[in-house]
Amino acid sequence: MTAGLEVRVYDDDDRHFTVVALKNERTVGHINVFCSPGRPGLWLVDSIEAEHKRAGIGTMLYEAAARESARRGGRLASFDRVSEASEGFWQKQQRRGRADVVETVGHGHDIIALRPGIDDLSNNPSERPRGFPWPKDARVYHATTALHAVLNEGFKTRRQRGGTHALGGGTDAAVSFTLDQRTARSIALGLSVIRRIAHGEVQLGDLILQLDDVAPSVLKQIQEHLASEMGVRTPEDVMRVDNGRRWIRRYSPLISTKQREQLARMGAFEDEIETGAWVDAHALATVTDDERTWDELWQYRSDIVNAYKAMLFTGGWDRALYNPLFFNTNLAALANIDDSDIGIVSAKLGANWVCAEYDSAKQLGYEPPQNVAPSTLTQWAQGCEAELDRGRFHEPAPRLREEYRSTLPRDWDPPDPSDTLVYLGSMAELRVWNLHLIQNVGAFETLDEVINEARDAWDGKGHAIDDPYWVPWHKDQPTYAFTSLVR
Repeated sequence: MTAGLEVRVYDDDDRHFTVVALKNERTVGHINVFCSPGRPGLWLVDSIEAEHKRAGIGTMLYEAAARESARRGGRLASFDRVSEASEGFWQKQQRRGRADVVETVGHGHDIIALRPGIDDLSNNPSERPRGFPWPKDARVYHATTALHAVLNEGFKTRRQRGGTHALGGGTDAAVSFTLDQRTARSIALGLSVIRRIAHGEVQLGDLILQLDDVAPSVLKQIQEHLASEMGVRTPEDVMRVDNGRRWIRRYSPLISTKQREQLARMGAFEDEIETGAWVDAHALATVTDDERTWDELWQYRSDIVNAYKAMLFTGGWDRALYNPLFFNTNLAALANIDDSDIGIVSAKLGANWVCAEYDSAKQLGYEPPQNVAPSTLTQWAQGCEAELDRGRFHEPAPRLREEYRSTLPRDWDPPDPSDTLVYLGSMAELRVWNLHLIQNVGAFETLDEVINEARDAWDGKGHAIDDPYWVPWHKDQPTYAFTSLVR
């Protein structure tokens, strides 16, 4: 049907244009596009009509509108009033990694825009490799603090959630999974423990007692941290922390001399010595300039959380505890989460390629290209995530950095978020930028099941623990037989 078709662009004014499809000089379709002052850079499709369905007319109109929008310095986007056929077009662009949701306008309607730099919709996906082939039947796992929302509404990136993050770390433009069920369990369990610390349900003394049981060598190693960061040197100091006292150094810049005098008049100091004093945290919140900060320090018990992280970090190095790497954990976000929302989901990823540095590729069972040095492959993989982030979210879309291009294996194309993942062997972790690649999502384990698995793991090591705060150390390993792949 597209044989003999042509398209023409008509300028209505500087904020409107129309693309018309003609066959033998007869109009067979048109698309109206406008630029909204409230959405600079976006050219919105107001309406599209085609005489024949599934005849390629609509596609030609969209392709021409995308080119014209780019020529005007913007990018083509959907409007909230779109037809069923238009929704299909935009969903396809999302699946191919060419478009993203940029705004939700209410009543479940999303404005979807082409990614910066996308003006040619006729290109077919590359047939050249973008990395190692990804097996689409491999099962992956994700520990979440929004179990019901993920199962009912699907995944969202941290950026789409407004920047809030319970776990923290990593890019805010991708969703992370792991190939190792044990790793997912350790993350889910750790998030639950931090949530309970935020509510005062787990105390410093609880952590120390259990650590002394399962990893006494780790407890010895973190004593310096407890002393220097929390002022904890004796069992009495542990009780002070658990009773709401914070150690303030004598010359701490956090409070002024005047505030110290106020606290002294309130009787908030305990056991003041030359180096500092124990101070009632509630009283501290009433005299400091930034009451909200101090209130959060008390309410969400960040000192104890930092001690917990130190235990995990040291336990990981000591190969006693598994460390889920809780970097920028948001205690306020976790405090508002119910335990029933913590759990693990499983999924499959419909990607074609995965970037992996040399050792990680070997871990997965791939045979790295013989014409690429291990160090070069590692450099390429390390830059892969940055390039995926840059290519998807920076405006205008950047050219591939020359130093990165030089590390690309021969006959490989650059990675693209539409069909490429990143694998980080340190936690058997996969990062996904195109959320349409996430498929077959289902519940895997609730928090109760995670806790039972942790109990069993410690029982296998001779420790009967009813309420575990961590899982035993393990070496991250994929649970998929990658060696069955063609190399």
